[in-house]
Amino acid sequence: MLRDFISFLKKFYDATKIFSSSQQVSLHTTFHNLPSILCDLQKAAMNLNTIVASMGVYMKEKYDKYWGNVVKINQLLYFGVIFDLRYRFEYIEWSFGDLYGAGSNLAKEMVGSVQDNLFKLYNLYKSKVGSSGNNNSLVEQPALFKNPSLNAKVDEFKQHLEERKQLFNKMTLEGT
Repeated sequence: MLRDFISFLKKFYDATKIFSSSQQVSLHTTFHNLPSILCDLQKAAMNLNTIVASMGVYMKEKYDKYWGNVVKINQLLYFGVIFDLRYRFEYIEWSFGDLYGAGSNLAKEMVGSVQDNLFKLYNLYKSKVGSSGNNNSLVEQPALFKNPSLNAKVDEFKQHLEERKQLFNKMTLEGT
């Protein structure tokens, strides 16, 4: 029982260290942590251990207060993921579908909202810099995540991409 409680709290301790760290850029890692934390809180709230369950319910209320209303989350959080060359916009689309149900109205609205704001950001940049921007800038590869449990959604997304690629290849070979 105590071991379950400690492992439950360790996930939040690790996420808090990432969110509040000044040693690393945390914008894109924050987005990856949010679905994992939500999933852990939902599991904890249904735990047979009443202490873990009550703590899970209480922490879920706090989560909902700060992160639960996806419409109110600063969309720069999503842009951090989009500009990360490993994920791009497709990861945001997949994540919203995974979190809120593929094809759900909320997922579609969020994808549309992020896409609209991304175009607004691009148009603002284009108007300020112009189309003669210098393409010689260096792109620094983001640091990899240190905690494998927080990579679960990332690994699931990679599997999704691989399955989609295999399906596309199969359809191409069959001529459909």
